[in-house]
Amino acid sequence: MAISNRIKRFIKSALQSKGYRLDRIPTLFRDHPVEADLSYVAPELIIEREMAIQGNAATVVQIGAFDGVSNDFLYDSIKKVGSPALLVEPQPEPFQSLVKNYEGQAHVSFERVAIADYDGVLPMYRIKEAYHPFIRLAPQFTSPNRQHIVNALSGSIPGIPSDTDACIEEFDVPCLTLQSLFERHQIHKISVLQVDTEGYDYRIIKMLDFTKYRPTIINFEVVHMTRLQIDEIMWMLYRNGYKIMRYGINMIAKCDCDQAVHLRHWSDVAGSGL
Repeated sequence: MAISNRIKRFIKSALQSKGYRLDRIPTLFRDHPVEADLSYVAPELIIEREMAIQGNAATVVQIGAFDGVSNDFLYDSIKKVGSPALLVEPQPEPFQSLVKNYEGQAHVSFERVAIADYDGVLPMYRIKEAYHPFIRLAPQFTSPNRQHIVNALSGSIPGIPSDTDACIEEFDVPCLTLQSLFERHQIHKISVLQVDTEGYDYRIIKMLDFTKYRPTIINFEVVHMTRLQIDEIMWMLYRNGYKIMRYGINMIAKCDCDQAVHLRHWSDVAGSGL
């Protein structure tokens, strides 16, 4: 029997008053609760703990590092733990701030590129600086996906003209594939892969070759993905042995290597197309 929205709100309110939370369980978690769920563990603690465990044996890779500190929970952990880290940011101005904010951190390296499916030059889009006062976090909306910028400007926003094309500018940045990036920096083992690329996360996660690289932790944004894209990424990660949790606008996945072998074998035998 369907539960009315009023009853749902009452139940949620009653649970919250007692310190509990009511969540809808995704199909993947419902069907495979032990293998998939990481619920009720703070993601930043999962990430920092893994960095501390692996130490110098693995690298933290952050795609879309911006200036290193704005809305960035990795900054303190990278400095505190001292793990080798590669920070990637394509925009010239934020990249300069990124390098400055990590000044004196010898274990941190940088690359000013975007990630694409080819090596070369990639067109990106951003909100013109003149309109930054009217859009919160405007500099962080830069993306290879122009529609992402259009969406950010949609609606009735004071100071933004109805012709939003006038607010957007295109600029070119150097780009590399994930494979080229890893080879350039001689990365063979990754403890944490953090992706925040404003509507491009889906494509970057899809580029990851799990036969060569299997980050222990993958953390990325899903807020700009479609439901089908989220399902595809979830199944891809689950098939490769990751436990998954969605929190807010993000998703975190933690690899269990033994589970990965089991799941790949089960998928082959069952022909399930996971």
